[in-house]
Amino acid sequence: MNTTTTTNTTPSATEPKKPRLTTSAMIASIASEGQRTVAAPFGKALVELAVSRPEIVGLSADLAKYTDLHLFAQAYPERFHQMGMAEQLLMAAAGGMARKAWCPSRPPTRCSARAAPMTSSTR
Repeated sequence: MNTTTTTNTTPSATEPKKPRLTTSAMIASIASEGQRTVAAPFGKALVELAVSRPEIVGLSADLAKYTDLHLFAQAYPERFHQMGMAEQLLMAAAGGMARKAWCPSRPPTRCSARAAPMTSSTR
């Protein structure tokens, strides 16, 4: 006798839905269920600070949406620079901007610019 059992994996309308966190995607992905979070803390703080500091510019390496820098980009599009997927370029541009009295701000993410010299010196 050959019997096949199928299981319906589609959630039913009666099942309780998991509460949706109202915060940035990056924070929401690591927050525990029920954990209190602050929505877009970096982006909101940078926008507030930029009101009185016109020298602040925002730099992103294709992560603006996930690091809350998209809020700065919406508020100050002329002061936002998307550098593409090149953290080393972003860091070099930030250094050049800082030398010219700009105040570059990049999201709090890991930058691989530091890792390259460390790996090449250990060979």
